[in-house]
Amino acid sequence: MCLARGVAQSNSAPAEGAPSSESGYGGAAWRSLRLTFAAWNSCGFGAERLRYIQEDVGNDITVLSELHGAHGTFASANFICGGEPESGDPAGGVALVLSHRVSALVTETGFFGSRIVWAKLGGLLVDLYVIGVYVPHKHRKREPFQESTLRQLRAFLQHLPKRSAVMVLGDFNAKLARDVKGVTGKYCMHYYCDSGGEELMEIMREFDLFAVSTAFQPGKGSALGNATYISKTQGYSPNQLDYVLVSNRFKSGVSSCKVRWGPSIHRFGHRFDHGMVQGTFRFRVAAHQQVKSSSEWGALKDPETLENFDRLYEEARGVRESKVDYWADFEEEECVVAAAKLHSAISGAVQTAKTAIPEKSKERTVRRWPRSEATQKLFEARERGLQRETTGSEGWLAEKRLFRNRIAHSCRDDRRMWVEGIASEMQSSADRGDSRAVYEGVRRLSGKTRGQQKQPTVDGEGADLRTAAELADAWADFAEKKFACTDAEDVRCWGFLPSSQERKEDVPSDGDLRLCLKALKHRKASGADEVPIEVFQQSRGAREDLFQLVRLCWGREVMPESLAEGLFIALFKNKGSSQDFTKYRFICLLNHAYKVISTYLLLRLVRETSGYLPESQAGFRKGRSTRDNLYILTQLLDFCHANYGGDVPDPAVLTFIDFVSAFDTVSHKFLDVALSEAEASDKVRGVFRCIYSAATARVRVRNQGGGRCSVGRSGSAEGWCRAIFSPQCAS
Repeated sequence: MCLARGVAQSNSAPAEGAPSSESGYGGAAWRSLRLTFAAWNSCGFGAERLRYIQEDVGNDITVLSELHGAHGTFASANFICGGEPESGDPAGGVALVLSHRVSALVTETGFFGSRIVWAKLGGLLVDLYVIGVYVPHKHRKREPFQESTLRQLRAFLQHLPKRSAVMVLGDFNAKLARDVKGVTGKYCMHYYCDSGGEELMEIMREFDLFAVSTAFQPGKGSALGNATYISKTQGYSPNQLDYVLVSNRFKSGVSSCKVRWGPSIHRFGHRFDHGMVQGTFRFRVAAHQQVKSSSEWGALKDPETLENFDRLYEEARGVRESKVDYWADFEEEECVVAAAKLHSAISGAVQTAKTAIPEKSKERTVRRWPRSEATQKLFEARERGLQRETTGSEGWLAEKRLFRNRIAHSCRDDRRMWVEGIASEMQSSADRGDSRAVYEGVRRLSGKTRGQQKQPTVDGEGADLRTAAELADAWADFAEKKFACTDAEDVRCWGFLPSSQERKEDVPSDGDLRLCLKALKHRKASGADEVPIEVFQQSRGAREDLFQLVRLCWGREVMPESLAEGLFIALFKNKGSSQDFTKYRFICLLNHAYKVISTYLLLRLVRETSGYLPESQAGFRKGRSTRDNLYILTQLLDFCHANYGGDVPDPAVLTFIDFVSAFDTVSHKFLDVALSEAEASDKVRGVFRCIYSAATARVRVRNQGGGRCSVGRSGSAEGWCRAIFSPQCAS
């Protein structure tokens, strides 16, 4: 079967949270793909159940419902979850569990509350929308009601492209009538609809959906037929409440669909509550373009790799110009152009020589504790033992209690061994000073994964942000306003500073530049030029070009915009609404060539202003931290408490001040005045001015950059010169 790929046909604006209709593929290759899908009401959720679904069941697409709100911490590219359940809805929660090959095809995701979650997969001519639904039962006494969830589903389907392929899976808590033309098949369990089934069938008719899970004959050995639910109340017959709905145009792509009770037996030890509806779907999708792994720049420490890199770098760099006197031969504007060309040449040569660097290992880290062989055997033995007994009998209950305790203890031992292993690795990493490995261990223990970051879906005026480029442009507009000069800043004037011609003898030495280069940490994200610090630290040719660039910028006090350009990345603070742009903070990725200049600027500043800072200033100073001030504060409080209650009590009043966006809104001209008062040299002040006069930024969203924004008032924005000037500014 062939799924087409196209543009939305709906003329109405999509509702909040609805998907966009733009495609991200151009002339791509295509391939047929046979996917397995499933829907299961898991009656709760946890790490063990997620591991069972991903490793033991192993479907490409699995919709899990009734998660009891325990799913938010597992969000990742392979686990797309809905919102947190509202108060009064403890059983709410729905999620999509995707295999690696399917998660690579996902172009967009979203959710409506805690009962609907969706993902868009890129197809050949149209996209496939996979929608997971958990509809409440009709006897609920408070929100969310069955009718409201079905209305949400209807509203969502209205804004999908008309020609798109749709698959809706989940627990609908409704009974559909058998053999209704174009809606259900002849193997449906029920003769008549209930109230929820009637409303669901109206939605199916409106959007041309067919319940493919009712079109396949159950196996001869299936005692329950197509039933998906066994009531815990005695006397009630099994029902079919879980369905798979597929667009009529594409239902022929479903080659099988059946009910599996293995997951229920694994969960409860016997057939109970909901079975898993499982099937296969064959269609054509865009052949996934393998994303090239990032380079392992640490391999430059290997002499052979470094030799190959240097050879390719020199070939790409070409013949260098003879030594140029930038004071005699160039005006200031020409120096800016020369610095930009040199920076571009370094970046281009590094990208060419990058082929000599091996790629990083693609080994996947185990996020949760593995199940031991002993635990696996206990699960199998419980399944065999309960099948031999009559459900509900004394022997059955005794067998269930016995295995419940054994399995609980075995799982606890598995987790204990897993935690002890990670703790041992963290201790070894801490002993050798590898903080990155320590943090990785903390992340594995906490269960947090690097899922997709939250981003706004509408701009400040309420217009939908359909693509990453539109979102990046919206962030650029927001950053432009956030860091724009205030009226007071426009009134301020720069102080007098002699011409840089009078300071041309002030040139950084090789020793100082090597010291600055050594001070920069490795394995840090690169800026817009994509040149890591390891290149300058290991490659002799790249290091010589870097030192030439630094001396040019420092000597003539010029800074090309490409060198001082930062990449803003917006991170949600997890406070307030994700649609509010003010609830995000920016981090700024800077070019490592610029970091060398700023590190040398810091070195000079420390040498020149060492006697200016008072002893009370502990932040951003070598060998000190805020712990020093906390110790002093503790001593003062102890002194006050010791003397309180005497003839002359000494009450203590503490005031904690937290300025909003303190570093992001510091005036550049105020910093220049602070540097002057700290007796910083004119050369330091001149370089500082040229940095901020050239500083610009672009916002990056999902590896796409938006338009440039000026930085007229930012003291740092988590980058540039915060660590350099913060002590002087605070003093």
